[in-house]
Amino acid sequence: MALGFSLASCQTIIFASNPAAETRGFLESIQNQDTQSLKELVRTRSRKLQTFVMTLENLRQSDSPAARAIVRKLNSLKIDECFAGPETGICYLNDGSQVILVRDGLGWQIDLDKSALLQDHSRISQILEQSTWTPREVTIRFSRALLQKDVKEAQSLSTEDTAKIVPLLVERIAEKFPDPSDEEMAEVEAELQTMKCEIYLQQASCAPEKSSKFLPLVQIDGVWRVELRKGPNQQEIR
Repeated sequence: MALGFSLASCQTIIFASNPAAETRGFLESIQNQDTQSLKELVRTRSRKLQTFVMTLENLRQSDSPAARAIVRKLNSLKIDECFAGPETGICYLNDGSQVILVRDGLGWQIDLDKSALLQDHSRISQILEQSTWTPREVTIRFSRALLQKDVKEAQSLSTEDTAKIVPLLVERIAEKFPDPSDEEMAEVEAELQTMKCEIYLQQASCAPEKSSKFLPLVQIDGVWRVELRKGPNQQEIR
């Protein structure tokens, strides 16, 4: 009996109508920043719909290198394969993310709350905002994040390789300043405000006045990122 039920379930998944058409329309609406079509394809109860629409509108209004890089990534999205059950469908995309759909009459609607599209679409808004920051702003924000033990924030300001060692940097700083007083934090903030940077093309080095230790940065797709690397001209942060 159990085996028969399992086989019947498999047949349902195999022969249910394919949600690929709705998913393809969804991707096209994203790639064209067509928010009206997007709203028609997404179930209205999705909590993420409003923020997703705002993200696409911000992307459409921006012509920054960061925005162009995001558009290229969006334009590269394609469906790898789709599967359908009686009430739920799923399509896997070529970037590893998933689009979840729910049955709507004879068709399908996108369940944005359950879909892991681009892993986290809010990251797009964050990148667009970061693209307006100078190396000085990035360095100050990165330094604050380390002092506040905010690993996620510091990683968002780093290159991929540097992000891997951010937890170690936070741990090291926490050992030196286990419980900084308000006075100590005020002194650090005052020092950060003296931050100066030297910029050459897509590379920069920043340091507070009277400091010989520079923090190196690189510009990737129009966004400045902290890049800690060992070399003859770079000093390890201690």
